[in-house]
Order: sequence, then structure tokens, then C-alpha cells
Amino acid sequence: MSTFVVVGGDAAGMSAASKAKRDDPDLDVVVFEKGEWVSYGACGLPYYIKGEIQTLEELVSVTPEQFREKRDIDLRTGHEVVDIDPDDRVVTARSDDGELRQSYDHLLIATGAKAIVPPIDGADIEGVYTLGSMTDGKELRDFVARSREESPLEQPDSGPACHFLESCEGAVGVVGGGYIGIEMAEALAANDFEVHLFQRGSQVLKTFSGATSERVAEHLREQDVALYLDSEVEAFDGTDSIEAVRTADERVEVEMALLGTGVRPRTELAEDAGIKLGPTGAIATDEYRETNRADVYAAGDCAEAEHVVTGEPAYVPLALTANRHGRAVGQTVAGTPAMGGGVAGTAAVKAFEIEAARTGLIDHEIARNAVNPQMDDAPHPPERIERALEEAGFRIDPMEPVENQIDDALDALRPVIPIRFDEVVIAAQIPADYAGSAQAQIRQFGDLEREEWQPDGSWVGVLRFPAGLQNDFYDLVNELTSGEAETRMIKDEDDIETR
Repeated sequence: MSTFVVVGGDAAGMSAASKAKRDDPDLDVVVFEKGEWVSYGACGLPYYIKGEIQTLEELVSVTPEQFREKRDIDLRTGHEVVDIDPDDRVVTARSDDGELRQSYDHLLIATGAKAIVPPIDGADIEGVYTLGSMTDGKELRDFVARSREESPLEQPDSGPACHFLESCEGAVGVVGGGYIGIEMAEALAANDFEVHLFQRGSQVLKTFSGATSERVAEHLREQDVALYLDSEVEAFDGTDSIEAVRTADERVEVEMALLGTGVRPRTELAEDAGIKLGPTGAIATDEYRETNRADVYAAGDCAEAEHVVTGEPAYVPLALTANRHGRAVGQTVAGTPAMGGGVAGTAAVKAFEIEAARTGLIDHEIARNAVNPQMDDAPHPPERIERALEEAGFRIDPMEPVENQIDDALDALRPVIPIRFDEVVIAAQIPADYAGSAQAQIRQFGDLEREEWQPDGSWVGVLRFPAGLQNDFYDLVNELTSGEAETRMIKDEDDIETR
């Protein structure tokens, strides 16, 4: 019997383990996870802290017990892999019970990413936190709850930060104007905190267009967030605990500070094993996610991938990519090689009452130079579409949901460019374990042609949406169901036809 060992129990790791075991039930699948939580959506932590999500368990797609009992995966939580020996094909893991050695035939490194702690004086004093784990999320939720109550809450399972957080109810500082910084500014402001957000550069959301960033910054100010641009934090002042955030120009008193300055891939374990990193600093792989060592794969936030526009390596640590690449590794290990595809840098963020999204390359000159030259001969090159929208006077309204503006954009293009917009119809069957929560999101992806609840508790939905979005739909379904759902294209069947 072959053994597939996975290091890391979140999106990429558990997607790979589930897919491999499903495709090859005889495969011995062993997963080592340092913590106690697996298969969770860390991107939902700001909304848990805000109070929109009530429990951490709501962020978990599949529990450890379900992986062990229903999927027959040997999941070992509380086990940290401390060494990989690619020559002998053995990993060493450490737990409270001591060390153990596990041999493997195939290995996936899915160690994820860790929060960046910049070299700021005082970053290690009490009251300065990051948001990189479920434990961090719980401590910050405790902070919000305690500061909103007249009497302290009794939570004996609280983490070490909570003793300090009981007394924190004044101004708070958020360092970093990226996804986490902006979402946490909203979460804290929604709970009536005075929020001060510090951004080293001249714009928030620096990977977005300048116009988008300006509109988000304007909206943050409208929500009474004190925004400090071009303000690099030099120190956190305080003796026993934080008292203020200090920049070159001013000193702002706060009682707690959150570092939201990005993440970096966890690569130490791979480097020590002689596995090469790429130009982005993440683990380098080929199109099948295999590293420079045979039968050793890497996927998720610890690995880089090819950008579909530039063809160059890129580091885009997002959950959908991790799920897709993990699933591809699982399929490969089970005997059917799969590549998983590249990345386009697609991302979205919510800032209070507006939403912002990006994809591809933002700098238009870089984008034009990077596009395959054959695009110039395409029926509708990007430049022509862009000119058509400009001539029609169409502008994206950042205050309006994008989906509400699509029809107007198409109407603006049709008089100038004879575009044919094909559609597809796809049926998805969601198992009972996920149907309650997953179907609510899936049904919003396109036009719901029909739905039906099955006697076993599963949900079947038939959706119509524009051709070209199939992979996005499959990614969404796989993420919500950990790869358990079944999907199929419908063609001239059950009176539902594609156009």
C-alpha cells in the first residue's frame, strides 16, 4: 500500500488528502497538523471578530472527526513536522507524546503562510497582535466582547492575551492598509472603537488601481477611521504594555495595536530539506506542483504559481488557489496527473459599505506588454473594448455592486463590437453535510433554473451563467464542500438548453 503524507491541515492540505483518498480508497493518507483546527476559512476571522459570524466552528468546513470517521484519513492534530528527509522519504513529527518518524511514497508540503511582523521597536510588547490563526481570532473576539460589557466575561479557555484585553476599551491602532487591515478597521469600528489606521505607502490596497484605492480611502474617512498615509510606524511606545503608536511625524495614543502588514510563505521546513524556492520567496514547483525533489509537492500559501498573464512566477496566497492546487495534487498522487492551473491575481475586499476587486495586472502598460502578442490579432483585443467603453461614456461606479453594472457595460459594447455572449448550464449536487450553508452561496453564482432537495438531505441546483466562468464555479463548489460535491454540464437535457 502506498502512503501519501501531507504536512499542513488547511485548504491545500485537506483538499489534497480528501481528493487522493476519494480517487484511491486503498491509499494510506496521513496528515500532520501542528494545531487543533483544520480546514477552516481564515479570511472570515475579521467578520467573526466583528460579530457577524457567531462561532469559530462556523468557519470550519469539515471537522477533524469527520475527516477521520467519514473520509478514513489519518489526521494527526497537535503534531508538528520538524524534519523532512527526501532521500529516505521520511518525515519526523513532534507532539506532546514525543517524536515519531513516518515514511512516505508521496509528500505534500502545505505549511501555509505566517503573518509578517515588521522590525518595529516594541513590536513584542504586550498589546501588539497579529491575526494569523484561529487562536488570534478568538483572543481578539474576547477583546471586543470584554470591552463592550460592563463586567468581564468568564471564559476559562481564553488565550494568554485575554488578561490584558479585559481592560482594553480605548483607541486602537491598525498597522497596514491591505486586506486584513481594512477588514479589521471595519470590525473594530463597528464595535464603536476609535480606529487609527497607519499605512506606510501613499495608498491603501496598494495592489489595486489608484482610483480604487482613493475611493476606499475616502470611504474609510467617511466611516470615521483616522487614516495616516505615508506614515511608517517607527515604534510602539510603552513600558509594561502598549501606550502609543509613533511615526516620524506624530504620536497617537492607543491601548491595543494590530499588525496587518501581510504574510510570507512558511518555507523553513522545505528549505532545510533542500527544496528550492522561487524568485518570489515561496516554494518553486512545476505545473503539477512538484518541487525539485521527486514525489515532493507544494501547494497553497507556501508555494508560488505561474501568473496566467505574464507567464512568470507569482505569489498569490488565496484560499481558492490553495483548494484548486491541493485538489490537483491529490488527483495526481492517486494516479491521474492534474495541473491545477495558474493564477490571475484575482481578489476582492469589503470596506464598510463598498466592495473592491482586482484581477490580472493593474498597470495598463505592463499588462499590454505582457499579453500574448496573438491578442493583437484577436477579434476584440483589450484595447478595443477599453476604447469602446470610453466612447460610450461608461464608467464603473465603485459604490454600486459590479454585478448590477454588467448589463449596462454590455449594452455599451454591443453597438461597437458584435460580441456573442455564450452561456452554460451546470448542475451541482451538494451533500447533506454541506447543503444548508453551501447552497445559499452557490445559488447566487448565476441564474437558478431549478432546485430540489433530495430525500438524503442533499441539494441539487441547476444554474445558468456566462461561459468562461466554469472554473470559478467549480472552485467555489469545491471550497464550500471540500471537494465532496458532484457537478456536470447540462446540454439539451430536462428542457434546459444552453444558448
